[in-house]
Amino acid sequence: MRIATQTLNETAKRAHLPLGNTSLLNYINNNNSGSIVGSRGKNAGMEMLGNNLFQRLEKNANELSQSAKKLQEKEDSIFDEARESGSNAELANEIDRFAKYFNSTMSSATGTNSSLNVYYKKLMAQAAFEHKEELEAIGVGVADDGKLDVNKDRLERADVNQIERIFGANSDFMKQAAVLAQKLSDNAGAGSASFASQYSAAGSPYSAYTANSYDYFG
Repeated sequence: MRIATQTLNETAKRAHLPLGNTSLLNYINNNNSGSIVGSRGKNAGMEMLGNNLFQRLEKNANELSQSAKKLQEKEDSIFDEARESGSNAELANEIDRFAKYFNSTMSSATGTNSSLNVYYKKLMAQAAFEHKEELEAIGVGVADDGKLDVNKDRLERADVNQIERIFGANSDFMKQAAVLAQKLSDNAGAGSASFASQYSAAGSPYSAYTANSYDYFG
C-alpha cells in the first residue's frame, strides 16, 4: 500500500533521515544523472533494459517494505511468538529475508543509473553503519558497502529483547529502512512508468515488452 508523501516525509523526520528538498537537490546537483531515470540512450534495447532495472528495483523495494512491516507489527508480533515458543528460528528466517532484500534493493538502486536512487541507497548504507554495533551484537554483520550479513546461528541464540530493540517497531533503523524502501519503490515505479511511455523505433510501446520482465531478473 502506498503511503501519502506528507505522511512519508513526517515518518522520515521521526527516523532522522535527511530527506528534505535541500539535501536531495544538493546531492543531485553534484551528480550527472540528476533525473528519476538518469541518463538514457536512444537504443531500444537499452531502453527496455533500463525499464527492467526499474521494475527489478520496485520489486525488491516492495519485498523489503513487506518484510519491514512484518517485523514492525506490534499486535501478536513475531518477537512475542519467539518469546512464547522459546525459539528464534522463525524470527531469524524473517531477519534473513529482510537482509536479503535490503541488500538486493541497494544493488538494484545502483543499477538504475538514477542519482535519486543512489542517494537513497547511500542513506540505507548510512543507516546500517549508524547501527552497526547493535546489529553485530546479535549476529548481523555490516559490510563496507553497508550491506547486511546474517549469521543465523548467532541470531537464533541471541536474546529476543535485544533483537527487538534493533529490528522491532520502535527501532530507528527499521523506521529508516521502511521509509527508504517506500521511497525507492515509488521512485522505481515512476521510472518504470516513464520508460513504458516511450516507444520503440518500430513504434511499439515498451509496455508491450515488460509483462515478463521479472522472469529475467527474479
